[in-house]
Amino acid sequence: MSGSLARIRIEKAEISCELKLAHKEIQSLKAKEHLSQLKTKKEAANVAFNAGRLQEAYDLYTAALKIDPENKDIGSRLYSNRALVLVKVGLFRRLRCWDLFSLSSP
Repeated sequence: MSGSLARIRIEKAEISCELKLAHKEIQSLKAKEHLSQLKTKKEAANVAFNAGRLQEAYDLYTAALKIDPENKDIGSRLYSNRALVLVKVGLFRRLRCWDLFSLSSP
């Protein structure tokens, strides 16, 4: 009986380990997908900005920020680019400086 109990415990541990690995793999795939979506939106926004389609650029930067709010590296560039759109059209009051400051906090 103790031998079969030990086998059950080993099998349970193996299953638990496999589930944890599968979960990490899923998380990794999601992170890669988010990064891909972020880069695609950012590039589309940059194209719109360079073509003078400022409202479209603003909307795309905003949409990109919603994809992965925890990504501080790309997020800081998106906030900066979005702020540049507002500066370019003269809407200084809509600048959300507190968003930029929150990116650098721990």
